[in-house]
Amino acid sequence: MATVTVSTSSEKEFASSYLTLLSLGETKFPSDYKKDLKDVRGLGVKLPNLPIAKKSDSSKHSAISNATLHDCVFKSIKEPKFNVTLQVKSTDTIYQVKTDLCKSVQADVGSLEPSQIKLLLKGKVIHDSSLISDIAQDDNSEVKFTAIVGTPSTTPAQVSTPEPEESTEVAIPWNEIEQLLKSKGIDSKAIIQRLQDGWELTK
Repeated sequence: MATVTVSTSSEKEFASSYLTLLSLGETKFPSDYKKDLKDVRGLGVKLPNLPIAKKSDSSKHSAISNATLHDCVFKSIKEPKFNVTLQVKSTDTIYQVKTDLCKSVQADVGSLEPSQIKLLLKGKVIHDSSLISDIAQDDNSEVKFTAIVGTPSTTPAQVSTPEPEESTEVAIPWNEIEQLLKSKGIDSKAIIQRLQDGWELTK
């Protein structure tokens, strides 16, 4: 009886090749496959999103409650002239102050718009977005403004309409032209008629 001898090296090569083929193949699981919970790692429980906390308006209310009062003096340097003192809050903007100023002087100088008024402090124009607290040096201090009242920005500019120029009629010496054509031996009547028709079209 013959005995087949298989070398150990051949077995190792076969096993290595077989494992390599297995690693290249895609593992397919049945549709009802479920992984054992013991082997499941790193999966946490999904928690609901935390509600976003709304920003509190406490800082705004705090700024309003801490607002100080200032006496503001407004003196215009040209017509319409006025000299008014108003009490305003430190949290008021220059635009709000202008609005109050327009209401205050309306009875004396007539209706004004905030856009017509420029307020100057020490020769510098103060922007509408500036706060009184940014201008006043100390709490409850008096602020003196110089006011310049301009024309309303909404007033349309008057455009002057130029008067039409009077046209001056040019006299054409048709007789002289006809005599010149005759002296050259040219049929002057036909040419003169064509020239006159063309001249009439240019008017």
